Amino acid sequence: MRSADGVSEVSRLPKILGTLLIAFTLVLGATPALATDIVVQGGGWGHGIGMPQWGAKAMADDGASAEQILQYFYTGANFGEVGDEFTLQANPLHIGIAQGQSTASFSSINGGMTVCLDDVCHAAAAGETWAMRSMGLGQCRLEKNGSPIDAPGECSGQITWSSQPTRRVIFPGLSRTFARGRVLFKPVDGQSTFHVVVELPLETYLLGLAEVPNSWPTEALQAQVIAARSYALYKAWFYRFNLRASCKCHLYGSTVDQAYRGWYENPTGDLTEGGPNGERWAAAVQATAGKALWHSHHGSSRALEAYYFSSTGGATENNEEVWGGSPYPYLRSKDDPGPTSWTNTVTKTQFASALGWDDVFSAVIASRNESGSPSEIVVKGRDGGTPVSTVRTGGQLRSLLGLRSHFIKSFTGFYAAGFSVFLGGDFDGDGKDEVAAFSANDGSWWVFDYESGTLVGTRWADFATSSGWVAHQVGDFDGDGRDDIAQFHPSNGTWWVSRSKGSAFFTTEWADFATASGWQARLSGDFDGDGRDDIAQFHPSNGTWWVSRSTGSGFSTTEWADFSSASGWQARLAGDFDGNGRDDIAQFHPSNGTWWVSRSTASGFSTGLWADFASASGWQARNAGDFDGDGRDDIAQFHPSNGTWWVSRSSGSGFSTSLWADFATPSGWGPQIVGDFNGDGRDDIANFHSGNGSWWVSRSSGGSFSTSLKGAVSPGTGWTGQLAIDVDGDGDDDLTNWRQSIQLWAIR
Repeated sequence: MRSADGVSEVSRLPKILGTLLIAFTLVLGATPALATDIVVQGGGWGHGIGMPQWGAKAMADDGASAEQILQYFYTGANFGEVGDEFTLQANPLHIGIAQGQSTASFSSINGGMTVCLDDVCHAAAAGETWAMRSMGLGQCRLEKNGSPIDAPGECSGQITWSSQPTRRVIFPGLSRTFARGRVLFKPVDGQSTFHVVVELPLETYLLGLAEVPNSWPTEALQAQVIAARSYALYKAWFYRFNLRASCKCHLYGSTVDQAYRGWYENPTGDLTEGGPNGERWAAAVQATAGKALWHSHHGSSRALEAYYFSSTGGATENNEEVWGGSPYPYLRSKDDPGPTSWTNTVTKTQFASALGWDDVFSAVIASRNESGSPSEIVVKGRDGGTPVSTVRTGGQLRSLLGLRSHFIKSFTGFYAAGFSVFLGGDFDGDGKDEVAAFSANDGSWWVFDYESGTLVGTRWADFATSSGWVAHQVGDFDGDGRDDIAQFHPSNGTWWVSRSKGSAFFTTEWADFATASGWQARLSGDFDGDGRDDIAQFHPSNGTWWVSRSTGSGFSTTEWADFSSASGWQARLAGDFDGNGRDDIAQFHPSNGTWWVSRSTASGFSTGLWADFASASGWQARNAGDFDGDGRDDIAQFHPSNGTWWVSRSSGSGFSTSLWADFATPSGWGPQIVGDFNGDGRDDIANFHSGNGSWWVSRSSGGSFSTSLKGAVSPGTGWTGQLAIDVDGDGDDDLTNWRQSIQLWAIR
């Protein structure tokens, strides 16, 4: 049984720029995690067959008796008594403590002991250090305080003592103390080493088990004792004619069988009769004396194979689904009332090395057992430049990766190379934003979710056509509360929508344009106000706006506006500029410095002049947002000639433009993006300066911007994926930064 928390099993730059440049490295925010880490999430600890000890505790906490616990997890089990239904096939039991030893040191406390080699025995006083040491050629000798005692003999001996359990024998090198029975040294056939074995009766053996904490509920302790007694009876029956050759024992004293510690005095251990609350464990042994489990599958003459373990990821296993062989009717999958969870992190290099590969790309759970644990995991990667794949069980990956159990729930962190598109949105509908990233290398969409201070990615979609996609737009196109992604392919003029199902994208064609090329300024927005996002696109050949209205499963495209001036328009922005609940489009014409707004009527656009700028050219970073918090979108624009931000505030039918900020440093900014960074309901602007990797936020007061340092990334250049989204769901937008060269996210 594998130990887990004391539980075991059988078998996680404005004007102040100059004064703050020195300090920017002191506000770096959360430490990012390397994307080369693969995060494996799972549950439980152990093989999952039989009784989960934490599940037994949960049932006891809810008032179940030991009998109810055992009959729940061992379907159809019956109770019997040693001497009635069962014959104790081996009494006393031989418990294997250590195998193939060349030396073993020991001493006694609270009184002396008798030490024998072959038939020659010696009285050993308390506190003396004795040793059994191999001399080669099948010979061993006894030593006392480092000096030989008598001549060497066969590596066969024993230690006995009286006044048990007060008087005890300690093996410091084995981290074991024994208070009951006797210790045997058994020669290893054909070698000059020996096994250390404890010999003692069944009920005495149970007192020294370290399976669950003594402080657990009485009914959980009694259920554990009965399961352990049943398991020991089964092993005694199985090895009734010949001891196990590997240890010359009936049972190992480790998690291979049951965790026998003897007398465990660790004050924090809370295990065995010798630990804190040890009287509770001893009472559970005594209260259930001789009681064990049998099943009609084997008959009443032998105990059933009462496997147990620490915990599950949600349910126990059918024995044949994990170990193969024939189904046992009493080892059926059962929901576990006390499941546990864990997270393991391995690097891609470690994962690939465990498989003998050069690289690993993905691990996908293809099928699951009745319990929900994986039965088939498809792993893909590369070895020697050649794509490779393999199918493994959860148990195989547990062994390869050193996981707590085979109950793997998910893999995250297998990131594609060459992300070229980054979009923000609430793709899983949980109220927090995620980043969707597209890799043209293999046509895959990845969604990165916020976990423990960083973004962790999972693969959500694979496109048959990896290249050529343009105009990726985010919106809730089917109106289900989760954001989707629309993308256009100019080779054939088709719109395809990747609809979110909460954990994956499902992509289908939504529209086929007769005119495949020449479209510009594709924008997403709810232009008809029906709660589903649509797409507007402009064609400069004739100055027309066409809107692809969503039906929930496709686009219906019609002309919405015809401009007398077909060309020259810049900075087309979507937003609800008149505050009527339908998105509109604002466009700027640099020939005369005018803003024109195409207001939606729900079935067309009505276009009018909203602003005339004295300065027609030179504007950059034009952004739409509700900067004054009045429910109508405005437009902020930056002029690098003097480093000023000007906001055109919407009145519902026009723009009123004024100076909102004056930067001491006019140039070098980019990107400059909109978000509500303090959660006050007014949009702000974040400005990135690549000269030192610093983010400065211009926070809106409703009538102007106040700019301060938010954080920085280092080095200043080489970052992409810079978005303003609320990744942690706290109501304040965050800033994401992706560094492809080392696959690293930084969040500020």
